[in-house]
Amino acid sequence: MRTSIIANLGTLRFRCISSTSPPTTADVTTGGELVNGSFIYKFGDYLIANFGLPPMETPPPSTLTAPTVDVPDGVTLYFSVIETYMDCPGGIHLEYGLETTSVVYE
Repeated sequence: MRTSIIANLGTLRFRCISSTSPPTTADVTTGGELVNGSFIYKFGDYLIANFGLPPMETPPPSTLTAPTVDVPDGVTLYFSVIETYMDCPGGIHLEYGLETTSVVYE
């Protein structure tokens, strides 16, 4: 599974995605998405408003439900977060970070 997070002007945006192999930075496109075919399920795009800003766009759910996917029971899947930082201080225009954990699908 993979997720991406975008921080921009007091907000935190992210995508949740699952995959059958651990993603690498090479799987992340210049737009902060995962390469087509490198994942089996996308949970969605979410936005967290920081610094007391009002809710904007879709907030993250309190839990994520495992999707029904066409893989055998006991298969290891990967849940990942792709962080995308836009216009951060210090002259960073656009930067991505990737975090992954494994889960066993049953």
